[in-house]
Amino acid sequence: MGSKPQSFATTSAFEILGPVMVGPSSSHTAGALRCARVAATLIEGSIKAVRFTLWNSFAHTYRGHGTDRALVAGTLGLDTDDERIPDAFALADAAGLAYEFDIAGDDPSIHPNTVDIHLVSDTGAQADVRGESLGGGRMRISAINGVHVEISGLYTTLFVAHQDAPGALAALTGALAHASMNIAFCRTYRTEAGGRAYSVFETDGAPATGVLDAVRALDLVDYATFIEMPGAASSLAPGVSVPDLFDDAAQLLTACHEKGLTIGEVMRAREELMSGERRARSTMARVLEVMRNETTAPIARPQRSLGGFIGGEARLVAQGGARLDETLLGTTQASAVARAMAVLEPLRLHGRHRRRAHGGLRRRGA
Repeated sequence: MGSKPQSFATTSAFEILGPVMVGPSSSHTAGALRCARVAATLIEGSIKAVRFTLWNSFAHTYRGHGTDRALVAGTLGLDTDDERIPDAFALADAAGLAYEFDIAGDDPSIHPNTVDIHLVSDTGAQADVRGESLGGGRMRISAINGVHVEISGLYTTLFVAHQDAPGALAALTGALAHASMNIAFCRTYRTEAGGRAYSVFETDGAPATGVLDAVRALDLVDYATFIEMPGAASSLAPGVSVPDLFDDAAQLLTACHEKGLTIGEVMRAREELMSGERRARSTMARVLEVMRNETTAPIARPQRSLGGFIGGEARLVAQGGARLDETLLGTTQASAVARAMAVLEPLRLHGRHRRRAHGGLRRRGA
């Protein structure tokens, strides 16, 4: 049973705003981190070694946009807004995580932001995972050990590696039913009849206590885990919507007229229906706090960007005053440029990165 496309009725305003993140690019930093974070959960044990093969734009911008550090940070389990992302290499050293990068180059047949991740855990288990960064911090796992899959991490997701055999899917769904978990979408992928299979369940609500142990105890199951993505924009279970308010822009304007509310007031009411009043308000407060801080603090305290290419230019523009107003179309535009440049500078960066002695960089054909 495939998933249906996400509509405006199931799209949170926070997905439009994008993720709170460290780094200059939601595609090359936040999305990359989430690819690695999800990949690291798909193998049993703690990750001890990882190799990232970078394709297309990842192969060209991985240093300037901090994709390399984001991938290592994701493997370590960091979130997109963790201020330690610039120090991911040092954190990996301290954790005993060996990592390397393989620059594969361009391949127009695959997604522009693609990374192949080879993982080795302390149990000896290995996995090859292909991740794609889709923009806005969203990502998709499109292959596991050469088998095509689709995992987004947007919703509470149960991933199960098991043998393809009669009764396997019935046993899995039975375990979820026994735990009173409602399955919104379910997909099963397999290498061949009777071979290795992967089942992906997207469920309504949070994981039930004890259900993971019950699934892992099934005879045909090799490994199972819940995929939960802290910081992901969507707080809805798949298929849940609020059509009583609106499902497109025209209906939004109609709702404003009928209820005598502004667009902002209707959107606030909608978010509260989707995720609850407390969560909606606290999330927006967090977004506003970050926006205000990130557009002003780097002007007062300049720092190098995650990629190391800028640092201090926002302050120079802000201090340019009348000298730059005409060039930048006036005082308001000059201030906007300064603030826009400021958000590219992290508020916390513990020194420049030194390449680790036991890490490595390989370039295809070199």
